Amino acid sequence: MLAAEPAASLLSEEVRRSGILSQVMKLSQPDKVALIAYLKRGMETEEPFKTDEFGRIKLTKEMRDAAMKAERDYEDGKCLTEADFKERFAKWL
Repeated sequence: MLAAEPAASLLSEEVRRSGILSQVMKLSQPDKVALIAYLKRGMETEEPFKTDEFGRIKLTKEMRDAAMKAERDYEDGKCLTEADFKERFAKWL
């Protein structure tokens, strides 16, 4: 797929091949403005992971709780498939 937008060259190959740019181009102007505002809000609230002196990511309370729940599930015999793992931890991967 070739994108007509000059900014398309800044996008990753994966995004260019996904067809999402052509879908966005079909949106009305108010929808595009709303989408950009939504994306900006998400980027402003996203915090980069905090790391320790060795560069390891420090777990937040939410991350620790999710990891502990996954350990309990494993101990209870509930094994996660790769898809289950990705779904559960998607926001941190």
